[in-house]
Amino acid sequence: ASKMGARYSSYALLEGRRLGLTDLEAEGPEPSASPPAYWDLGAMGGTDASGRPRDAVAEIKLAHGEVARLQKLLDSTFRAEKAVGGREEVAAPSRLLLARASRLQSWASWSGYAAKQEVVKQELQDLRQGGGQASVAEADPMTAAHLESLGIRLDVAANSRWLFHGISVEASRRVLDADFDIDTAGAEDGMLYGRGIYLTERCSQVDKSVLEGEGGLRCMLLCRATLGNMLRDDSMLPDTVHLVNQCTSGRYHSVLGDREERCPHSHRDFVVFDKNQVYAEFLLWYRREYSRA
Repeated sequence: ASKMGARYSSYALLEGRRLGLTDLEAEGPEPSASPPAYWDLGAMGGTDASGRPRDAVAEIKLAHGEVARLQKLLDSTFRAEKAVGGREEVAAPSRLLLARASRLQSWASWSGYAAKQEVVKQELQDLRQGGGQASVAEADPMTAAHLESLGIRLDVAANSRWLFHGISVEASRRVLDADFDIDTAGAEDGMLYGRGIYLTERCSQVDKSVLEGEGGLRCMLLCRATLGNMLRDDSMLPDTVHLVNQCTSGRYHSVLGDREERCPHSHRDFVVFDKNQVYAEFLLWYRREYSRA
C-alpha cells in the first residue's frame, strides 16, 4: 500500500508542476546514486567528498563522430509520410538532418531517475517471484546499438527503453537550469491516455509537434525511460481513468498505447506518470529535409 501511495504522490506532484506550482518538491531520502561512469565530471567542477558533482548541471557538446552515430539513429527511427492534403498541400519531410547535439548531465534528474529505476526493478522482481508475469516492451536492437556505440547502456532489468520526447525551443534554453524537468519542457503532451509524459520510438512522430525556431532549427530530446510493467491498450477510445489508476495505484508502471493494428497509420505511445521514470539524455537540434521529387 505504501508503494502505491508513493506512486500516486509522484503523479500528484507531476500534475502540480503542470499547473505552475514549481515550488513543490517530493519528499524522500537523500539520493544514493552515483554519477554514470561516462559523465564528464570535470565539466561539473569535479566531485565533493561524497562523490557527488559540485555543479548541478552540465551540457556536453558532442563531437562530429558522435553526432554521426545519432544521425544514424534518427534515420533508422524516421518514417516518411505522404504530404498532407487540403486546399493547399503541405509537404512532409523526407529526413531529419541533425545539426548539433549535446549530452545533458543533471545530477538532480539523474539521482531521481536512478532511485526510481531501482524501485521499479524490485517491483518487477517481486511480481515474477509471486507468480505474476510482467508485460515489457520488445527491445529495439538498432536503437540500443547506436547508443551503446557511444558507451551508454540501458538497464534492461527495469524494462528501460530509448525514446523521443518533444521540447520547445524556449524550453531548450532552460535545460541547464538546476530545476529543469521534462514535465515542464514546453512540449504539447497528449491527453488520450491521461495527463502523463508521452514518448515515442519514432523521431518523425515527435517532429510533427515541434515548432521551427531561428535558422530553421527544431529540437527534441532523446530520453531513457523506465517502463517497468506496461499496461497495453489498443482501444480507439481508452478508459483514461482506469489507465491512470492502474499506473498510479495499481501494479503497472506505464501505458503502451498500441493502436497500430486497428489503425495502420497510427503510432505507439509510451506514457509514464512519474517524471523520475524519464531522464533526458540528449538534446538534439535538427533541420527538416525535403525530397526534390
